[in-house]
Amino acid sequence: MPAVVLEQSAEARPVLAVLEITNSGPRKGERFELDVPLAHVGRGAHNDVVLIEDSVSDSHAKLQRREDGWYLVDVGSTNGTYVGGQRLTGERRLDGTPDVRFGGVKMVFRAMDSALASHGGTRAIAGVDRSTARPPRPSGTARIPTSVTAAASEEPPRGQAVPMWVWGIVVIAIGSAIAFFLLNR
Repeated sequence: MPAVVLEQSAEARPVLAVLEITNSGPRKGERFELDVPLAHVGRGAHNDVVLIEDSVSDSHAKLQRREDGWYLVDVGSTNGTYVGGQRLTGERRLDGTPDVRFGGVKMVFRAMDSALASHGGTRAIAGVDRSTARPPRPSGTARIPTSVTAAASEEPPRGQAVPMWVWGIVVIAIGSAIAFFLLNR
């Protein structure tokens, strides 16, 4: 099977930070370059950093660059997010080059200082269609990691089910409309 090659645009974004896997094994040294100020980490293909590992939640954590530095936020993961060996509750600013862990995946986080000084922090936007987002490119190569291509070949997740209370309101509205028309004949 031929290798899949990512196309580089003429306006390539600067790398703002790098996550590098430090676990022993075949993925040791795999790097994820972050070129966006808000990056989602998890097992699901919709994330910016996709970690195909059972101990990593579908949506595990997010890394956010703000005016005063980078912050790591756990987004309700099952097996936790750790900074320097301590489980994260809420959010934590990442100073220096801390060791971070998402479930059982150990990594080191490196912010690119020049990028932080020359660009502002995260800005709120109305909405983003993450279904068209591209996966991060590993440094030093233009190939998509096997874990990302495997995740991309899986079926997309089903849509969210409609909550029962919404169905209740729909039934009441339809019943009211029928009663209105029957009583006003």
